[in-house]
Amino acid sequence: MGGYFEKAFWDYYARSYDNLAAHFRPYQDLVTEVCDHVDRIGGGRSLRVLDAGCGTGNYTWELTRRGHEVVGVDSSPAMLARAEAKLVERRPPTFTAHDLASRLPFPDQTFDAAVCVHVFYTLPDPHSLAQELRRVVRDNGTLVAVTLQSPVTVVGSLVESYHAGGIRLFARTFRVLFGVGACNLVIAAKQRGGAYRNMDAEVFRSFLISNGMTPTCLNTTYTCGISVLAVAGKDS
Repeated sequence: MGGYFEKAFWDYYARSYDNLAAHFRPYQDLVTEVCDHVDRIGGGRSLRVLDAGCGTGNYTWELTRRGHEVVGVDSSPAMLARAEAKLVERRPPTFTAHDLASRLPFPDQTFDAAVCVHVFYTLPDPHSLAQELRRVVRDNGTLVAVTLQSPVTVVGSLVESYHAGGIRLFARTFRVLFGVGACNLVIAAKQRGGAYRNMDAEVFRSFLISNGMTPTCLNTTYTCGISVLAVAGKDS
C-alpha cells in the first residue's frame, strides 16, 4: 500500500512541479549546475546519459539541447507524460517508465554518465539504485548526483528570495511556491519522520564510496543550501 500512495503522491506533484522550472531561480541554477558538470565530463563530446528519476524531464531536455543522447527514467506516469509533451528538440530523448527501486532495464556499461537528482533520499534502499547506476555506467564513467541534506523549507526559500531581491522577488517566489508548498510539506514531514533519509556531505561521500564510486567534487547547492551535489567516478 505504501508504494501505491508514494506513486500517487509524485503523480500529484507533477501538476505543479514545472512551476519551479519556469519561475524558481534556484531550481534553474541547479539544472544549469548539473548539466554543466555533464558537459565538462564530455569535454566537447556528445555523451550517452541516463537521467535516473527524470521527473518532468527538465534535466533530460536540457542535456538533449546541449547535444547529448539522453534516456530519462521515472516511476511516475504523470511526470513522464509532462516530460514527453514538451517536445522542444527535433530529436527528442527517450523516456521510460520504470520503478527505480528495482533493477534498471539496461545492459551493463550502457551509459557514459548518469544523472540522479533528488532521488536517493526517497528510496527505502538507496544503495540498490547506486549499485545499479554503477552497473549501467561504463568503466571510468561518471555519476552526477544531488540529494537532500536538510528538510525542505518553503519559509527558508521565501526569506532567501527577500534578501536576494526584495519584496518583488519575495512575491514572485511566493506565487511559484504556493502550488508546490503542500507537496513540500509532505516531503518535509517524511524527512522528519525518517521515511525519507537525508545525507549531509560526509554521509553522501561515504555512501558513494561504499557503492564503488569515488567523489571528485562535493558541494552544497540549491535553495538555502539544502542539497549536496557530488560528481563521482566509477571505480575500476
